[in-house]
Amino acid sequence: MILKPHKLKPQVGSFHRRKRVGRGEASGHGKTSCRGGKGQTARTGGKINRHFEGGQMPLYRRVPKIGFNNKAFNEKPKIIDVNKILKIAADKELNEIDLRNQALGLKGSDNMKVIGKILMPTESTRLKRIIAKAFSHKCQRALEAIGIECVTI
Repeated sequence: MILKPHKLKPQVGSFHRRKRVGRGEASGHGKTSCRGGKGQTARTGGKINRHFEGGQMPLYRRVPKIGFNNKAFNEKPKIIDVNKILKIAADKELNEIDLRNQALGLKGSDNMKVIGKILMPTESTRLKRIIAKAFSHKCQRALEAIGIECVTI
């Protein structure tokens, strides 16, 4: 048998006719054009998220949240100016409780970090040691140069 171009046909089952919708009730695809009833999904571009539950309170909001929360470790440290500390210091040692009691704008739960632009004090201070959670590197070096010991908790 010789193949001729005018006798070629596609493989059986490989070709599907396009569904012609909206061509009257008798076609079987009339009226709503296979889109069901009225509403959001019958409109062009009417897509609904996978987790949408028709206005009902969604599952991710109904179920209580459990597990790890990182807020306690994420707190930003409060900044304390070193010059204020040197003015306040009356004793030989200044710890975190003393710093909280002074008017430095600290609350009881705030983390503290001693930081600030250090202007070398001209008068000598009686302060020998500062105890706090953290110091900036420049601040610690400058305080130790003055002769104040910086102790981190």
